Amino acid sequence: MPLINVKAFLKREQYMRQGRRVNRQTKVLAFRNDEETPYVILSHRWIDPTEVDYEEMVDLAKMEGRERDDIRQRFGYKKILSSCEQAKRDGYEWLWVDTCYAKCCKGLRGQLKPTRVHLVFLARRD
Repeated sequence: MPLINVKAFLKREQYMRQGRRVNRQTKVLAFRNDEETPYVILSHRWIDPTEVDYEEMVDLAKMEGRERDDIRQRFGYKKILSSCEQAKRDGYEWLWVDTCYAKCCKGLRGQLKPTRVHLVFLARRD
């Protein structure tokens, strides 16, 4: 399951704020075993067209300044940033974000076990 590495995400954001060079090789998203990795979940209603998807999250460090800044100003990006900050305060190293999960996993359905994700969705639907 693709999870955001909270420490790597926050460090990349700090470097971008300071105008420092960002290491383009740093993995902000990593596939982890969801049964062995403690993580927190950011899930929300997808009504805002400014959500950040998997490709944008992965490619952010490779983008030019204006395109990168446009993504960082989105409401969806700010939700991910604040969720990473909260996860760090709560002692979590990993964060699951539904907008990043949905797009990256279209072709991987048979390889992933999103059981917990489905249970969360069903619980919130009732």
